[in-house]
Amino acid sequence: MARFGGDAGRWVGPGTGLDDDGVAHKAKIVDQIFALHGTKNSDPVSLLAACGGRELAAIAGAVLAARMRSIPVMLDGFISSAAAAALTAGDKLDVLDHCEISHMSAEPGHLRLAVALRKQPVVDLGMRLGEGSGAATATLLVRGYRNAQWHGHLCRSWRQHSLMAPRPSDPEACALSLRTALPPFFC
Repeated sequence: MARFGGDAGRWVGPGTGLDDDGVAHKAKIVDQIFALHGTKNSDPVSLLAACGGRELAAIAGAVLAARMRSIPVMLDGFISSAAAAALTAGDKLDVLDHCEISHMSAEPGHLRLAVALRKQPVVDLGMRLGEGSGAATATLLVRGYRNAQWHGHLCRSWRQHSLMAPRPSDPEACALSLRTALPPFFC
């Protein structure tokens, strides 16, 4: 919200169990933060210092470190997406090119955030469980998809260029080759 503006009541939600009064209280606190610190923080450090806690700063730091090492990141839901969004201060959306949003959270602000970041979540299952459950689910789907693509590519390649390579009719040989040939996609 600090990056993209708007009324706090449209961004905050019940999390894993707040009632309407709890959500209203959360929105009031967010409004107080912006009244105190403003909404025009132009750099990630100022933004995180004003609006985030240590855990959000740690997530943003891990996302930035992954970017510097060309490691893909699966953002799990609203909070990790919000922490990563702080890195886009100064309208630098490309800083998150190595990131994917794992799932569309049931939190009301997450859709607005995904649109603002120009990211399409991998899945939309209405999850609001926490503990990385969305990232785990999405990562399994992405790995399965990539393995299927790679398997098809390898088997087509083997048909075209092989001397003694495993054939698509030998699924165990193809699977063994995949396990040794594929680098890990997400950790």
